[in-house]
Amino acid sequence: MLKSADLLYKMAFSKTGNSDDAEDLVQETFLCTLKEINKGTDIENIKAYLFKVLHNRFNDSLRVKKNKMLINYDDNFHNTDAIIDSNTELKKTNEAIAIRKELAYLSNTYREILVQFYMHGKSINEIAKNLNLKSDVVKMRLCRGREKIKKGVAKMDSYTDNSFYPDSLMLLMSGSSGMNNEPLSVVLGSIEQNLLILAYDSPLTIQDLSKKIGVPMAFIEGIVDKLVRNELMDVNKNKVQTNFLIVDEKTISDKIDAQKMFIDSHFNEIKPLLENLINDYQKTNIFRNYDKVQLLLYGLVSLHRSACKHLIDTFKLLSYDDFPDRPYGGKWIINYAKRTKKIDKEKSHLSGYFIRESTIDTLNKVTTELWDHPFGKLPWLEATDSNIDNTMTLLYRIYKKLDIEPLSLWQIPELINLGFIKINSNNERAVNFPIISSSEYAQIMTINQVYAEKYINILDVRLIDFVKENAIVCPKHIKIEPPFTFLAGVKEMALTYMFKAIETGMVSIEEGRNYPVCVIVE
Repeated sequence: MLKSADLLYKMAFSKTGNSDDAEDLVQETFLCTLKEINKGTDIENIKAYLFKVLHNRFNDSLRVKKNKMLINYDDNFHNTDAIIDSNTELKKTNEAIAIRKELAYLSNTYREILVQFYMHGKSINEIAKNLNLKSDVVKMRLCRGREKIKKGVAKMDSYTDNSFYPDSLMLLMSGSSGMNNEPLSVVLGSIEQNLLILAYDSPLTIQDLSKKIGVPMAFIEGIVDKLVRNELMDVNKNKVQTNFLIVDEKTISDKIDAQKMFIDSHFNEIKPLLENLINDYQKTNIFRNYDKVQLLLYGLVSLHRSACKHLIDTFKLLSYDDFPDRPYGGKWIINYAKRTKKIDKEKSHLSGYFIRESTIDTLNKVTTELWDHPFGKLPWLEATDSNIDNTMTLLYRIYKKLDIEPLSLWQIPELINLGFIKINSNNERAVNFPIISSSEYAQIMTINQVYAEKYINILDVRLIDFVKENAIVCPKHIKIEPPFTFLAGVKEMALTYMFKAIETGMVSIEEGRNYPVCVIVE
């Protein structure tokens, strides 16, 4: 239910034209729905049901509520000493709704005075005292505020698509996050993501953003301030602009298509190297829990990392030492953010190409490496540091045969289903991936280094030329150019090789099976 809260609020606000009434209407909607659920009502489509309840509750309120006029900007009201009775009845018209909306989109400088004057019946002198302003300043702002509302209603700016079909924005950060997982924690909400998207191509005022996204300025002001404080937006005079690279679905899909062609041109040269790498992994007996598919995935990601490092050195791209120190203890850059329409998420071209890599510490003993890919889903829907940490701690305790926290037990069926845990011959739980010593890990790193050098020697000039041809031009307003502008052409290289290996019969995938790639290093 809570996932629909933002959309419900927007619908409620469009009906009521008032933030307080909209919040009340949403709360009534949730309460009515919860009562029905408590009665045992079977609701198949919760989102559609919520919208229907909200619509019905609003219609009910119209039958018993008198419509109130918030502001009259007619010429008869240019005497700013007058106090308008907030209980004046007004026939519900489109104009009245528009006035309510325009008031919500005024900046706080004018909005606060208009609200106090018209809605709370305060006199000019009372407002001046409350806001520590001169009476003449209050009169001037009251007059200007009315003019702004009048112009806004006459213009009737339409919302952008982002107000009813919001985009999603996925940030890929490089470096170390802040104490509260900044900047990723700052952009979890849909409003934050869409404000960043709207302010990307050109700088906008907060009022522009408010109108484009269809959310009152009272809410937008605090959100924009948060984005600026966390250095995700730059301020220039009275406008803000997003200060990191945003790419859309088409840009990335074009790069993936180019990667496929590039790999097709040389895969036969690389294939023997990959087969030898798998054989050397198997000889160590370190990856005894892995089959050939998992070994190839692990090796491809290792080669990809080494190739990226080679390219960073070759093109002298930004390295960790060059990252700026950020607020709240962070040292990071946004390598890029991927923009995807939420309504098209299921059809996303990238859904089968996304790799997530993480390194964390648990119990002061363990380092883990793991990534998400089309053949091996992770055991959580939203991968946060906390979820990863809790899950890996659970797995490590199973490995050590230690007591398990009762609150963690709910994860075990899913971990078994996804192949992270198996039930052994003694009917006991056991981890189903490598947990190795630091010396074994060093042995694997030595193998990886040898094959990385061979891989780079085979491609070298061809790889560098390919990257040059597929570089993204970074917009001028972005002060820190991320490595991704050059590395976009190789971002999904590991998985593109994997798909080619399946296509050529080098490895085969069992339908319905999960192939997790996870290592714990003690």
